[in-house]
Amino acid sequence: MTTEPKDLERENVVSPANRSYRCRICDSEATHAFAAREMMYGTREVFWYFECPDCGCVQIAEIPGDLGRFYPPNYYSMEVPSRSWQRRLKGPILRALLAAGRAVPPLGRSLQQLHPQLQLLFLYQAAAKARRDARILDVGCGVGLLLEYLVDTGYRDSVGIDPFIAAERSYRNRILVRQADIFVVDGRFDVISFNHSLEHMPDQHLVLARAGALLTEQGCVILRLPVTGGEAWARYRENWVQLDPPRHLYLHSLASLERLAARAGLRICELYFDSTAFQFWGSELYRRDIALTDPGSPARNTAEALFSATEMKQFAARAKSANRSGNGDQIAARLVRVG
Repeated sequence: MTTEPKDLERENVVSPANRSYRCRICDSEATHAFAAREMMYGTREVFWYFECPDCGCVQIAEIPGDLGRFYPPNYYSMEVPSRSWQRRLKGPILRALLAAGRAVPPLGRSLQQLHPQLQLLFLYQAAAKARRDARILDVGCGVGLLLEYLVDTGYRDSVGIDPFIAAERSYRNRILVRQADIFVVDGRFDVISFNHSLEHMPDQHLVLARAGALLTEQGCVILRLPVTGGEAWARYRENWVQLDPPRHLYLHSLASLERLAARAGLRICELYFDSTAFQFWGSELYRRDIALTDPGSPARNTAEALFSATEMKQFAARAKSANRSGNGDQIAARLVRVG
């Protein structure tokens, strides 16, 4: 673990670990911070985080002024996947699966376990009340792979925004993703989603309040994000893979998320844990000082993987158990307007 520079003592500067910090969610004071390293790419650059003693939100002590440099062209959500015959078939197949799941709810619940994209599509289907004319806005969508799935399954009025993409993207002869943030968006939407993007945004309250203002009367916000308070956070702390310094500026607790939603005039009406084995094998990599993009990482899906098939099955079983007990490290939530 890289520690703070030793010249702090010589310069009589207060260590970041012992400074006073003000929580940006509830305005409480925190008096301790911990060091965490950038380990997705393995630069090992150190960033300081603190945990609010009141609402439990873990947040970066100082938001970098140059966030863009931490989202290189090979960042996972910025890479455009290759076209293949399997992807061209996905529309009809997914439409059939969604229809079957909607007609037979028990089947739908089983189908959601087959693939993360299916789970997401069922979530959108429920949020949009199965209306194919629903207007959907995905905020912080990267190149918009999820939006392609939505368009191909019938949700043609879906669009995304992301300030870090190199240029706007089109799909099926229409603009799919714009280079923008939520503050320049106009109109009303039935569903506004943040799929693992809200934690990257500095102005949490302003962003969520703006989303609420853009909703139709019966609209909703979908949030998917990592949360503290679970098994992986307790076990790994500064090596927890979901901390992801410095890209994740906020790691909410359930309590801090409720407070944030209330400040934005929203309330959580549905929530479930959807964490995966990644919380364990990714954190184990970091604890061993191995970057996520290391050739032996399961993220690379190589023959030289650092964990055995048995270990990976154990990680998956632990993730399912953590979700059932409410101790997973990420959630999906649906928010609606208060009143």
